[in-house]
Amino acid sequence: VMPPDLRPMVQLEGGRFATSDLNDLYRRVVNRNNRLKRLLDIGAPNMIIRNEKRMLQEAVDVLIDNGRRGRAVTGSNGRPLKSLSDIIEGKQGRFRQNLLGKRVDYSGRSVIVVGPHLKLHQCGLPKEMAIELFKPFIIRKLVERGHVQNVKSAKRKIEAKDVVVYDVLDEVIKGHPVMLNRAPTLHRLGIQAFEPILVEGKAIQIHPLVCTAFNADFDGDQMAIHVPLSMEAQTEARLLMLASNNLLSPSNGAPIITPTQDMVIGIYYLTITTDDKRKGDGKAFASDNEALLAYEHKAVDLHAKIKIRKGGEKIETTPGRLIFNATVNQVVENFRRQKIPYINFAIGKKQLAKIINEWYRTYGSTITAELCDKLKDLGYSFATKAGISISIEDLVVPEEKKKILARAEGDVDKVENLYKHGSLSLREMKERNQEIWRSATAEITSAMIKKFAPMNNVNMMATSGARGNIDQVRQLAGMRGLMADASGNTVDIPIKTNFREGLNMTEYFISSYGARKGLVDTALRTADSGYLTRRLVDVVQDVMITEENCQTKDYIELKAIKDGYETVVTLAERLAGKTAFEKITDPISGELLVNKGDEITEENAEKIQAAGLEIVKVRSVLTCRTRKGVCQKCYGRDLSRDRTINIGEAVGIIAAQSIGEPGTQLTMRTFHTGGVDLSKAARVEIRASHDGKITLEDALKPKKIKDEFGNTIVVAAREGKVILKRSKGNDLTYVIPAGAELMVKDGQSVEVGDVIAGHDPSYEFVISGTEGTVQYIALDVKETKSERVARKDGEIFVYNPKVKREYKITEGKEVFVQDGMRVKAEQELATDVPAETAGIILKIETKKTADNVIKEATILVSPGESYPILAGARMLVADGDTVDADDILARESSAGTEAAKARDIVAGLPRVEELFEARRPKSFALLSEIDGVAEILEKDGMRAIAISHGKIKKEYKVPYGVRLKVFPGKKVQKGDYLTEGIKDPHDILKINGVRETQLYLSEEIQKVYRQQGVKINEKHIEVIIRQMTNKCRITSMGDSDFLIGDLVDIFHFEEINNVMKEKGKGPATADRALLGITKSSLNTESVFSAASFQETTSVLTLAAIKGKSDPMYGLKENVIIG
Repeated sequence: VMPPDLRPMVQLEGGRFATSDLNDLYRRVVNRNNRLKRLLDIGAPNMIIRNEKRMLQEAVDVLIDNGRRGRAVTGSNGRPLKSLSDIIEGKQGRFRQNLLGKRVDYSGRSVIVVGPHLKLHQCGLPKEMAIELFKPFIIRKLVERGHVQNVKSAKRKIEAKDVVVYDVLDEVIKGHPVMLNRAPTLHRLGIQAFEPILVEGKAIQIHPLVCTAFNADFDGDQMAIHVPLSMEAQTEARLLMLASNNLLSPSNGAPIITPTQDMVIGIYYLTITTDDKRKGDGKAFASDNEALLAYEHKAVDLHAKIKIRKGGEKIETTPGRLIFNATVNQVVENFRRQKIPYINFAIGKKQLAKIINEWYRTYGSTITAELCDKLKDLGYSFATKAGISISIEDLVVPEEKKKILARAEGDVDKVENLYKHGSLSLREMKERNQEIWRSATAEITSAMIKKFAPMNNVNMMATSGARGNIDQVRQLAGMRGLMADASGNTVDIPIKTNFREGLNMTEYFISSYGARKGLVDTALRTADSGYLTRRLVDVVQDVMITEENCQTKDYIELKAIKDGYETVVTLAERLAGKTAFEKITDPISGELLVNKGDEITEENAEKIQAAGLEIVKVRSVLTCRTRKGVCQKCYGRDLSRDRTINIGEAVGIIAAQSIGEPGTQLTMRTFHTGGVDLSKAARVEIRASHDGKITLEDALKPKKIKDEFGNTIVVAAREGKVILKRSKGNDLTYVIPAGAELMVKDGQSVEVGDVIAGHDPSYEFVISGTEGTVQYIALDVKETKSERVARKDGEIFVYNPKVKREYKITEGKEVFVQDGMRVKAEQELATDVPAETAGIILKIETKKTADNVIKEATILVSPGESYPILAGARMLVADGDTVDADDILARESSAGTEAAKARDIVAGLPRVEELFEARRPKSFALLSEIDGVAEILEKDGMRAIAISHGKIKKEYKVPYGVRLKVFPGKKVQKGDYLTEGIKDPHDILKINGVRETQLYLSEEIQKVYRQQGVKINEKHIEVIIRQMTNKCRITSMGDSDFLIGDLVDIFHFEEINNVMKEKGKGPATADRALLGITKSSLNTESVFSAASFQETTSVLTLAAIKGKSDPMYGLKENVIIG
């Protein structure tokens, strides 16, 4: 029975008692037990005793877990009583409320205001708060100094607000850092240490540059303050947590302390140049000081283009840029370091971040912190002088807008006519129209940008990155464009006006639709994102750096990440901070770039990329062989400190926070631009990046076809390359996707920016694999003047009458086919005569005897292939036409397929969650399990894809209406897509093994974050994926004591097996397992960690039955024990 202190009973006023629910529960057990004892003593009938025993058992059950069996027992007020299980479970339970989150003394909270005068490592602390927080220290000092005799009188003096107290307070807080925290603490930069400066008033003052890290603004936010008491705590706060030591973000190594908003606009205004005439344009000065003197005497304007001598040459610059350079160089000179090279360009937010990054690498954190402070002062001062504000006159609506809109409306009418004539399906018409409006919006936007003067207030805010972006300016002065509705679909009616012109009623309603969705989404997303972070933390909380080198023989190959044609992440970006697995040498000069086992620096990464290496072998968290952690070499660089990671660093938690923190920013495809549909026009244009002469590869198979407006266009039937020969320099190759429209001819000369090809991924072409004659099967085709459109799903069959295969049928066998019939491969033509390939029966010749008995027959089969066609496709060949190999048969819209839709919508947070939980995606793709050649068959009314390789043959059934990714005769590799959809990570694990799965998950998760413009270093994602894949499931026991179906740590499994082999016993076998994050956190070795995560009671009961002990290894269990 629990001690009485834990189940108290208190007397309320009015003489009644309030008691803990446990007392009631215990009382029921005691009462029933006593009654049972009495009944047994007096020898009551068996039935009554059995009943009493049952009631006693129930009372005990209810005490342990109320409501698990039958109805919950309620107290006098009708509320279910809180049993022992309820007390420890859930967010309000013992584990999460009292053990993992405790309240502490010596803390306070208050509203925050900005303190622009502070240095980066300082914060303003109200005097009243300081006195309360540092009370014990003050009392000690007062007694030591002899101002008071005892503690009591010291307290009295403090309450009386004696002058002495304030003098002592100043001494006490000198060099005593305090920690500030803003909830929600999403990453470790949510708690930082500062040196307090005493201020009047009751609000805490915050340095403007740390607002990004805290995600704080001054619209009434509150922050908590904590005082580290012991010497060790103070030292740690000063060394590890001081704001000026945390300049870089742990999630991607970019500076997190960058000037924002006012500071950016000030610096941008200072360094910008304009085309209009300014006072003092063209003057030349002998030195910086002379030019600045002229500026101060108003002889030259801040933005005048002046000439000045720098290092022996004349450069053109402006007084503003001179001021900027003088300010930053003053700091460097104070620290006696080499000067910063002259910065001669307009500086916006992006450039500032880059400059600060370079400074950090060159000068280290102290000087960089000082430089940032100077930038802050400079920015504020010039933002004030510039006096930038917005008026409605700053929003310039381009004149071309009317013309562009009129043209777009004309195009829409054309498309609607096509729909009326039946050339387009309703869905295609809608998609076409949306495409037209999207490109119109883009045109108006570019016209608007051209109209803006460089010194226009709105333009300066958007281009400098101080506030807003071009998409928002577009809505103010261009046109709002298409909007998304509440379910995330695009509304067909575009909003043609902008906020300057004003919206009419219809437009206003359409737009409020999407805007509200955005607000609701944000609220829902925050909770989801928080829960994801919590699960991530739980799965990796015990991953730390435990040794220097795990001596692994394994590596991963890094290459640049491309999306279609553009490189999204360069090789250099991926390499920086990783450890080289082998010597990396320049392939041409043979010069050693990086030695084996060395960390690749930024400079070396650039060199490797310049040397033209495409694939580099590196060590990675995924290859690490360390048990219970990661080694320094495999992890590489500590991003927040820009040096090799220390042993003992909790990299798991850092990884979980880096992934969880931007989670709230991942949109569910609705946009914070007020629900405006920002999807770009789908058509991709491939343009020449240099002048030169074009060569088309034969592989492209260019074909002429007519588009729906009756114009002839040239289309590439297969993927191939266009080579651009330059007069100087290397030839460039452009990969052209199948179905792209070619805009150039072989041998044509092009200039920079000319369009080589245009590709519209919303359409796909069905292309013939062989030559032959066309036959429509089950197609209902509607013909108009200009084109033919399929009304329902069917197929085009292409067979070649010139190629014949003869089958001889001997006497007594029955013939099952007739002339003109289509046969599938393996189908019986006659008794025991299967067709070897799919095809069409050309004719059947028979020889008969006098009494009409067939003696023998010859069946002629012409081989052929079938191509599935979806309803709404445009047929480019007619029934009975002859076609060549690689001719285009039809054009279908690809956006209509369910899978393509699904791929688009499952973005954002739900997709990240699906990947981390390793769930099977809703519309998953079939993958080939073997290398081989594809053919397409029919089986039991279903389509089937067969992949054959020699004797091995695998068949996959596919329902109709699913898009196939293979055509007959296509060579497929193990793990290739057979149908459209999203890959299921479990399939990849089964087919391609664990490394492929890890890389796939990592890349897919990165894709989601990249779409939202969030940069996260790969190693964080790898840490988590490693935890998801480091178990294996036992398939046979051998002589070990594993049980079949057990989940065992892979390293532990290998150790045991090595022992078995040494002893000459049979080893166990196992398959690698892929666990979602919730599963893996419940599978940890630590009892406490799992119990505090989810399903507390079941975890604890299991642990008790097995008699588990907790190794106290991870972070969480140690926090719980304290």
